[in-house]
Amino acid sequence: MPSKALNVTNSLKNYGIQFQGFTLDPVFTKGFLNSRPNFFISGSSCFIDYTEVFNISDRVCLKKLFKDTPVGTTFHINSVEYYDENSEYRDTLSGIISFEQLKSNDKLIIAGIISGFTHGNTYTYFLKENFLKPFQYNTGYTGNTLTNYIENNLSEKPNKTFYEIGTVGSLFNQEEYLEVLGSTFNLGKLKVNSSIILNDGKELIYFDSGITSENLKTEEVIINQYLRGDSNPAIISKNKKTKGCYLLLNENGEITDCFEQQNEIQAFLRNQFKGTTQYSNWAACQYCERISTNYFDSSDSNKSFLFDALIFLSIRETVSNTGEVIYSVTGNYPSLYSGTPFGTLFLTIPNALKIDLSHPTLSGYSVNIYSDLNKNLPATNNIFYIGSPGSDQASIYIINEEDTSKFLYFELVGPQNLSFNITLT
Repeated sequence: MPSKALNVTNSLKNYGIQFQGFTLDPVFTKGFLNSRPNFFISGSSCFIDYTEVFNISDRVCLKKLFKDTPVGTTFHINSVEYYDENSEYRDTLSGIISFEQLKSNDKLIIAGIISGFTHGNTYTYFLKENFLKPFQYNTGYTGNTLTNYIENNLSEKPNKTFYEIGTVGSLFNQEEYLEVLGSTFNLGKLKVNSSIILNDGKELIYFDSGITSENLKTEEVIINQYLRGDSNPAIISKNKKTKGCYLLLNENGEITDCFEQQNEIQAFLRNQFKGTTQYSNWAACQYCERISTNYFDSSDSNKSFLFDALIFLSIRETVSNTGEVIYSVTGNYPSLYSGTPFGTLFLTIPNALKIDLSHPTLSGYSVNIYSDLNKNLPATNNIFYIGSPGSDQASIYIINEEDTSKFLYFELVGPQNLSFNITLT
């Protein structure tokens, strides 16, 4: 078998970089989860279920908080509101748990309840979509091993983030390396273990081997990511900016794992090291959860929906009399809005609505949809995402069925944060 070379698959240039060698893992004091779990109470035990979560940072946080943590370690869970619209059930959950086991591919926490988590006698299973915010876990435990990582302190812009370059690491059986050009003490290619985003927005990439502490915050450095594999010029020359999700499937076609922010080069190289009983796919979709939750593979162009209305979105820049640049969302909905800014649309949609996101002004944005005005409850039922905003054929389909949210609150997150609302009738 020919040797497989290391290929540059992504790079970023940034200030604010710092190496931390052999230090306590900050995940125990600053770990943060963005995903909501399903939560089941059975007597004095609870089951906290993240099995539908594919977000890398959240999965790393769960593994580091619980995988090697001693049985009996206590965690305090913050107060979280819960509202089930269908049964009109409201509750606020919080309490202290005693860790027992981490199961189901390190996504299911089994724990004993020490205090808190009072609930109605007939309501013991809490669905993730009804929690207004995620659980956060606080503990006095600080870990039993010292870690090695690189810290990104300036990570607000998309092209300056570790997340943007799609790091996965050996924690998920993926081989990749980082090279930091500008470092004096940490030369060469360092094998990546995993990556995480902390509660203060700082990003970390953990390494498998020891490193030397080094402060590069005031220096501009270049960070290159390498993946191993046979180089195919037709693939290696592809645009690294086009991102999607790299999926692993079993022989039954079921998704067993999924990694976000992967360009086609990363998917091509990772594919060469998949298991013999695994299949892989690359889907032009931003978030793995949207693929797994909706059972819709956006790379399959044969699937389509009958829709009653098409809205073509774009972002317009105008300058006020005072010289201020104003950004607004525009749409072309017939007879109501024709390339003009809008805030709320009222639409009668018997079947479905298609929102076209292919306009270049949407590049660099992500679109989130909520069912409440405060944007706490993600709307997921009968909503299908295709592609990445700003790319060809990118769109959202909203199928108007009985369990579809009728009040939809849209949030565009990117260079500017913008919003608009749609009410279905």
